[in-house]
Amino acid sequence: TAAFSTTNIVEHIFSCLLRWDATVSRVEPDLATAWENPDPLTFVFHLREGVKFHNGDVLTSEDVKFTFQRMVDPATRSPWLSIFSVISAIETPDPKTVVFRLAHPFSPFLNYLASVRYTAIVSREDVKQRGDLIKGGAGTGPFMLDDFRPNSLIRLKRNPDYYEPGLPYLDGIDLRIIPDEGSRMAALRAGRVQLTWLS
Repeated sequence: TAAFSTTNIVEHIFSCLLRWDATVSRVEPDLATAWENPDPLTFVFHLREGVKFHNGDVLTSEDVKFTFQRMVDPATRSPWLSIFSVISAIETPDPKTVVFRLAHPFSPFLNYLASVRYTAIVSREDVKQRGDLIKGGAGTGPFMLDDFRPNSLIRLKRNPDYYEPGLPYLDGIDLRIIPDEGSRMAALRAGRVQLTWLS
């Protein structure tokens, strides 16, 4: 998706190979614990052990490869096709190693890999079973989709298998869809919501 509002939801459900640090000034490991850049056209990522998708499947390099191949497949109609067409090949020498080969040097590559809006890693098996991710999807993030009511509510619950010990702190998050700005402000003032976006 290219929608900012959707990103506010999926960033709790999905993870990326990398993420931004607390200062949002540099990238750091997330699903990948380390990476090498042996030459300007090659990036090698080593995946974290023991990461599970919300459906119980273990994260492997094939899921990462599938995620990016799906993005550049014209049939998917991804808004990020033009960004990731720079990838000329993806190799998976073992279940925990992913090698990206680029067609030409691309300086923002790592930045994109740290942004869930662009590179949320999906479960290959989950996507094949569902056919799409419109009604949710198995991510590896700190929260799982619990309830979805169109134009009303997205309810997330804590992922008990999240790979960072002690996180998340919350048992769940309710994301309410309130189109009217006055109603959002009233809900905030009354304490029915703790955070809102105002236009």
